[in-house]
Amino acid sequence: RLESIGFDLHLTKYNLLWNRRLKELIQYKVDNNGEDPPRKLHGVGKWSGRQRRHYQSGALAQDRITRLKDVGFDFDRKTPTVHLQPYPHKEQYAKLWENNYELLVDLRREKEQTEQWDLRLSSLSKYFREPALRTKGLQTNGKEIEILRSWFNEQKRQMEEGKLKKKQVHRLREAISQEHRNQEIWDDFFERTKSYSEMNDGDANISKEDGNDSKDKKVLFQWAHKQRYEFNQGKLETSKVSRLESIGFDLHLVQNGSWDRMYANLVDYHKKNGHCRVPHEYKSQEHGGLGGWAYKQR
Repeated sequence: RLESIGFDLHLTKYNLLWNRRLKELIQYKVDNNGEDPPRKLHGVGKWSGRQRRHYQSGALAQDRITRLKDVGFDFDRKTPTVHLQPYPHKEQYAKLWENNYELLVDLRREKEQTEQWDLRLSSLSKYFREPALRTKGLQTNGKEIEILRSWFNEQKRQMEEGKLKKKQVHRLREAISQEHRNQEIWDDFFERTKSYSEMNDGDANISKEDGNDSKDKKVLFQWAHKQRYEFNQGKLETSKVSRLESIGFDLHLVQNGSWDRMYANLVDYHKKNGHCRVPHEYKSQEHGGLGGWAYKQR
């Protein structure tokens, strides 16, 4: 019944597309005095080129060949000849190769320098993000900080002279902002330590006992401990050392005080046990972590 009314059961979307292109071909020939479209013309031009290739290879269906011939399609139209450039002379080729190789070396060097720059800035930003009060788990050491700060100052100078890339300038400014925030925090704790010194007859060394009096004093004691820790690690800047010493802050106090306290605990342990062979894992409320301290002395 479908075939009786002319319904094409073999029609697919590809056949529909082919039929549409054929209509476009007919319209083009009408508008251009029977000429076939040029091969470079988007759509019907490229489609016409494919029909010629299929025809020459024997892949074009007979019914399509017939329909194309009926509209005057030229299957023998030649494809324009492409004029290739002659192969370069051996010496020219060698020179071209060397130039490209030098370019490749420069690109690789630039990539390595960029990666090194990113790594240094990431390390510096990591140091800037270190907590103001914590001393455990910090990964940067004094020598690394000294090298990074010297590099950081050089990058700031280059930024002022306009020698850095736009992306580097953006990242460097973020690091500078973080540095300024850290300095503001440090200045605030310094002023609080200075006030403590003025209220205690010039003694800027808040003790652990004083730190237990209030939350503010406890935080101030932790900050003071952090400064002594960084000083012993070689990470405290010279300018900060000078400012702390100017108000009578003893940067060696924690190290010496802690050692003397643990030594007194060892003497007491000897009196009670008759020996100093403290087990490594020994800890007590009376003697603290004496076992670990004795292990480190050995």
